[in-house]
Amino acid sequence: MEVSVVTTTFNEVERLPLLVKRIRRILDRVPHEIIVVDDGSTDGTYQVAKRIADKVVVTNRLGQTFCLWLGMKLAKYDKIITLDADLENNPKYIPVIIALLNKFDYVHVSRKQLPRVGEKLSSSTIGRILGVTDLFSNYRGVKKKLVEEINVSPGETFGAEILLRSWIKGAKIINVTVTPEPRRPDSRVGRSLKGEIRVLLATVRVLIKMVYLVFLRFFS
Repeated sequence: MEVSVVTTTFNEVERLPLLVKRIRRILDRVPHEIIVVDDGSTDGTYQVAKRIADKVVVTNRLGQTFCLWLGMKLAKYDKIITLDADLENNPKYIPVIIALLNKFDYVHVSRKQLPRVGEKLSSSTIGRILGVTDLFSNYRGVKKKLVEEINVSPGETFGAEILLRSWIKGAKIINVTVTPEPRRPDSRVGRSLKGEIRVLLATVRVLIKMVYLVFLRFFS
């Protein structure tokens, strides 16, 4: 039942303590560690994380996907869970993920409703190929042995590259669908044209990497 929980932050000084408190409460009787990778926050998130997390790493705007992968590499337990620090991923599902990791290599937690057109499009195309319904979800459970076999390259894909490279490795993946938490007020920017363009660009990156990795796997 031992588990490492990884999150990445950028200016989450108010939300991080709430997230850590919820995780600690849910894992009260479970040996665990909380790893925070702070991607260059300027609001004091790092200082708060040092007080309440078990491991803290500072990076300089390397992107959410790379930071999560870096934190996963630092995990000491065989079961690893990643989630966003903004409270949109409810920690109450962590026990379910832990249980499923007894049978699967990768547990992908998908949102039941997707807010952006780009997310819906990418999930109904690339996501369907990979066997998930929410391509860009960062709420996942992964076995450490799988993490040790994959690498993540630069270029933000909102977590999708971790899923893609696990799929390429032949990981046994299960998709779990949950009702998402209400979006925080400042998330409205994510529904703007700029947000849609970012998602579509990430989708293109994932598609290109998918074609490239599949080619290497079967033709190299």
